[in-house]
Amino acid sequence: RNTEDETVTKIMRKPWNPPVRFDTPLEDVLERVLNQNFIPVVDDRNIFMGIITRKSVLEYLLFVYDENNR
Repeated sequence: RNTEDETVTKIMRKPWNPPVRFDTPLEDVLERVLNQNFIPVVDDRNIFMGIITRKSVLEYLLFVYDENNR
């Protein structure tokens, strides 16, 4: 009950899960996704666009692998 009036921003650590820009190179995304389950994505105005999940990255890599090995 003591924490009911607290906001998430007071609880969250500031450098935790910082966002990437929408034009971040895939190599940088891969490095981040090794240690994070998801990566927030922002546009060039620093407005939230969505998230990249570890699952979506693995699915993409599997797709590329399959395409290259046909």
